[in-house]
Amino acid sequence: MINWIEEAEKKQQFKETLQQEREKMQEDYKYSNLQSIRPLLNELKILVDRVSKIAVEERSPSHEIGYTHIDGEEKIEFFGSAKFKKSNILLFKKRGSEEFISWRRVQFVLTDRQGLIKVKFYEKNNPLYKKQGSSKIKKKYIFRISKLKINHIHFILNWLAFKISDNEFYNSLPQRNSNHNSHDKRCFIASAVYGTDNCVELDILRNFRDEHLMNKKTGKILVELYYRISPPVANWLAANTFLKKLVRIFIIEPIVTFCRL
Repeated sequence: MINWIEEAEKKQQFKETLQQEREKMQEDYKYSNLQSIRPLLNELKILVDRVSKIAVEERSPSHEIGYTHIDGEEKIEFFGSAKFKKSNILLFKKRGSEEFISWRRVQFVLTDRQGLIKVKFYEKNNPLYKKQGSSKIKKKYIFRISKLKINHIHFILNWLAFKISDNEFYNSLPQRNSNHNSHDKRCFIASAVYGTDNCVELDILRNFRDEHLMNKKTGKILVELYYRISPPVANWLAANTFLKKLVRIFIIEPIVTFCRL
C-alpha cells in the first residue's frame, strides 16, 4: 500500500545525485577554464600595471587604467578612461569644440562550459559640461579560450588605453561562437526522453557537440541534419511514455556513456 513512498524516495535520490554530478562538472569546467585563461589575464595585468605607472601626459589620451576582481575569480574587469575634445561642425565649418570623458571596460566571466569564456565590452561617452549627448555601447561574446592569443591581449590593452578605434579593436577579435555555440541549448530528442532541458546528460551531449562535432565539417552536417529531423521525433516521443523509456535506455544513455569517454 505504501510502495509509492520508496519509489518516490528513489526518484528523489536519483535526481539529487544527478544535480550533484552536474554541479561538480560545472565547477570542474570553471576551474579548468580559469587555468586556461589565467596566463593571458596575468599578461594583461602586467601590461596594465606598466601603463598605469607612466605619467598621464606621456600616455595621453589615457587618463585612468586598471583592473579589479568581481565575485572572487569568477569575473575579472579591466577598465580605462580618457578625456578628449570633439569638434562641433555646423554647415561644414568648425564651431568650437566640446570636452568629453570616455570609459571603457572589459569583463572576463568564467563559464561552466568547457573551454569557453564570456567577454563583455562596455563603452560610455559623456560630455563634461552638458547633461545631454552621452552615448553607450555594450557588446557580449563567448570565445573559445584556445582562440584567444597574446596579440588579442595587446589589442585589448590598446583599446583600454584609447590607442585604437572601436572598429579596429572589434575587427581584431577572434571568431565568435554565434551559430551553434555553447549557449545553444537545443537537444530535442534527449530533452524529450529526460523530460527536461537541464540535466547532466544533456550537458554532456551539448559539450560533445560543441567540442567535437562543431569543429569538423562532417560533424556540422550531422548537427544540421539532427536539428531538421529531431523536433517532430521529439514531439512524438514526448507523447509516448513507453517508447520514450526505451529510447532513453537503449539509445540516449549509451550515447551519453560514449560522450563521457
